[in-house]
Amino acid sequence: MGRLTSWFIIAVLIIAGGGSFSRALRNPQETSGTMVDLESIPLTMDGWSAREIQMGAEIEQLLDVNQYIHREYMHESGFSIWLFVGYFTSQKFGSGIHSPRNCLPGSGWEIANRSYAPLPGDNDLRVNRMDIIRGDSRQVMYYWFVTRAGHLNNEFSLKGDLIISSILGRPTDAAFIRINIPTTGIDRKTTEMKIENFLNIFKKEVYTVLPF
Repeated sequence: MGRLTSWFIIAVLIIAGGGSFSRALRNPQETSGTMVDLESIPLTMDGWSAREIQMGAEIEQLLDVNQYIHREYMHESGFSIWLFVGYFTSQKFGSGIHSPRNCLPGSGWEIANRSYAPLPGDNDLRVNRMDIIRGDSRQVMYYWFVTRAGHLNNEFSLKGDLIISSILGRPTDAAFIRINIPTTGIDRKTTEMKIENFLNIFKKEVYTVLPF
């Protein structure tokens, strides 16, 4: 076999492999999501009660999320925590899960500080932590992603997980979890104690309804 023929075969294999790779990313395996029922996450538990927050058709279309809950949980002692959980039956390459890092500035929020930090009450789970400001309002936000590969705390890992799962033909469904709490006039230790109290009650309830 001549050198020219060998290079031709290699080129054909590369092109064919690239085509398969591209198709896998454009058409990731999608789950039906029929076993997921985010609405079954309790509205009231152990001194907490919630009100539903509707995001509107335009925002829902932008998020392209298959299921979500957005709630304000209010504790009987007087403080509130906002919980958002979104479930995506598949991730689409090029139009994946929207990151707060990109969305917040467009809605008027300034990211004053961003870090990876343990989730209050769970030192084994490091997630995104952001201090955000808009006018006189100050909040702390924790967020992370969950896929069949486990917990992911950044957008690059999420993209990598999508690529690997698509190539291997595995489901690419994912969940996005976000917690916000107002911090105006509240120190960090008190804020984290409130979040830990909330998660001790509701974290198991959230994970029970996810398929991972």
